[in-house]
Amino acid sequence: MKKINFSFSVTRWIGVVIKEIHELRRDKVSISMVLLTPLFQLIILGYAINMDPHNLPTALLN
Repeated sequence: MKKINFSFSVTRWIGVVIKEIHELRRDKVSISMVLLTPLFQLIILGYAINMDPHNLPTALLN
């Protein structure tokens, strides 16, 4: 049985990054999804999750 080697190779990782950059440069729809989707989510969720408390009931205990 052949042993699987899971070691990390920097040159292989750089090759994959360069390949993905080339693919994204060719496909304009994918690059717009990669850039605009996280930005859209950040804006929408930033307004949805508002940490400013308003109209909270308060009580005083003496």
